[in-house]
Amino acid sequence: MKLVHHLDSDGENYSTMMRTVKVAMMDAMTTSVGIVELKEAYAIPEPKTFSNNFLPRIGETSDANINALRSRQMKNFHLALMVSQGTPMMLMGDEYGHTRYGNNNSYGHDTAINNFQWGQLEARKNDHFRFFSKMIKFRLSHNVLRKESFIEKNDITWLEDNWHNEESRFLAFILHDGNGGDIYLAFNAHHFSIKTAIPSPPRNRSWYRVVDTNLKSPDDFVTEGVSGISETYDVAPYSAILLEAKQ
Repeated sequence: MKLVHHLDSDGENYSTMMRTVKVAMMDAMTTSVGIVELKEAYAIPEPKTFSNNFLPRIGETSDANINALRSRQMKNFHLALMVSQGTPMMLMGDEYGHTRYGNNNSYGHDTAINNFQWGQLEARKNDHFRFFSKMIKFRLSHNVLRKESFIEKNDITWLEDNWHNEESRFLAFILHDGNGGDIYLAFNAHHFSIKTAIPSPPRNRSWYRVVDTNLKSPDDFVTEGVSGISETYDVAPYSAILLEAKQ
């Protein structure tokens, strides 16, 4: 079993997830499980909202900037989960941002803490639920994300992998599918934008932006992709992008 990420602050340890992405890429494909926020039974929004099961980090808030960051982080983690090798695992309600209000031992609570919140799903169907659903479909339609064997050296190109630099909060790599349909991914956990160089796509292909978690729905995920990707791309703070090489 592999823990993809356990966040303990609003953004600071987003980089922890990025470091474990490499492990998730190289681990045994059919015997590993990729999970987000299962540690101590927290739901996916909790560590971005609460310090622990007693005290709020910031707690529930109406601050638009804080909520936008939390929303972006949830999409970042789901993107990382869906592009990691192995079997992805989600908690009930992650697809709409279900919260147990910091309770990591909710056994026996027949309340909104444990019950599926259909109203929240309806309210977020055009944002979180849409993004989560499309990422799942993207994974299912791309075999390079569901390999049944170890990733070999020629299957992946690490572009920004400063593992020994404790100040590094940026990671980028390309997954090669063998047929030219490469996938470029970049994760930025810095509090500032990173202008990253985009390598040339495979022959007779162009890069299309499928995901940019910094953008609002529906622009955060465009199934057919957005063309016109230049040689560089500004990856916003605490965000991630996915580009696909297409004809």
